[in-house]
Amino acid sequence: MKLQLSGHKLLWHTEILEKWQKGEFFYPLHLDIGPSYSCSQDCAFCYVGYLRKKGGRRQKFLEKEVFLRLMEELGEAGVKSIAMCGCGEPLLNSATPNAVVRAKECGVDVSLITNGVHFTPTVAEKTLESLSWVRFSIYGASKKVYDAVHRGGENDWKNAYSNLREICEIKRKRSLKTTIGSVMLVLPENGHEVDLLAQRLKEYGVDYLSVKPATQNPKNTFSAPRDLHKRFKDNLLLTEKLSSNNFHVEVRWDQFGFEEQFIESGRSVKGYGECLGLPFIACIDADGSVYACNGHWRNPKFLYGNVYEKPYKEIWQDAWKRMYNLKDEINLGECEPICRTHAINNFLWQLNHPPEHINFP
Repeated sequence: MKLQLSGHKLLWHTEILEKWQKGEFFYPLHLDIGPSYSCSQDCAFCYVGYLRKKGGRRQKFLEKEVFLRLMEELGEAGVKSIAMCGCGEPLLNSATPNAVVRAKECGVDVSLITNGVHFTPTVAEKTLESLSWVRFSIYGASKKVYDAVHRGGENDWKNAYSNLREICEIKRKRSLKTTIGSVMLVLPENGHEVDLLAQRLKEYGVDYLSVKPATQNPKNTFSAPRDLHKRFKDNLLLTEKLSSNNFHVEVRWDQFGFEEQFIESGRSVKGYGECLGLPFIACIDADGSVYACNGHWRNPKFLYGNVYEKPYKEIWQDAWKRMYNLKDEINLGECEPICRTHAINNFLWQLNHPPEHINFP
């Protein structure tokens, strides 16, 4: 299995790149969709923790009829992929499995990011074939560490691991191509268990484990020590050694190093001068609001429209000219160190600022 878990994939969409360079209209390649405001867990480092403190744990779900119609509209628009993720647990919305299937039927590649507690074998039997990949967010090997980090229900640890094992078995029995992965965000509470987690995932038949730092959203009060990759270096190296032909481990040393450099620089080092990736990726919240960026959920400045009020294609057409002005208003120092469009921005900035002697490869 050949996986690319870092960087970007714009090089495989040269027709869109050409339109971007010419300033021509196109629909985004990808959308992050949040089917649910709600979450069954309360991770201290959640990248939208500031929203929960501001507005509480609101019960809001993208309604089934609107959700399914949206999948059809995205297929008609030629959107290449969507990720079911957002500001809560996607599977708390009972319409999410149906939307996954509908999106795939409409020609859109679909992925799911979940804590796994609600991704039961029943849900997996319905959706797994339609998913390009699913990523479990599991941040502890032992129940003690898992419970301390995830801060969910008493049985969450057992259910998440049980579901993951069952889903790997479903994939094997049905010979499905869906990539099953997991992410581990390194914290002071769990870094000593990363190799134990990796060993268990490998035994289950998981395809990959990505290990990286927790998001440092400046809107949150949460802050993790910047030296965790050094503190737990031995555990991380042991984890890397578990990589094999069937199980890929990727420790994001680059992200640990960059976040440390970014914070120490006073949030001034990015490698690019403006956010150029806005036309390529956008997001939709559980109330139907379409936003420019998942670093600015529920910020009216970044709101394009609402799918309850207008078809998605009309919203994007109306937003097209506006997003080119919006990029000039973004203060990159107020964004996450490594945001959703970070790798894309680096690439597009370089493309827009060629070096001397480009005819000498």
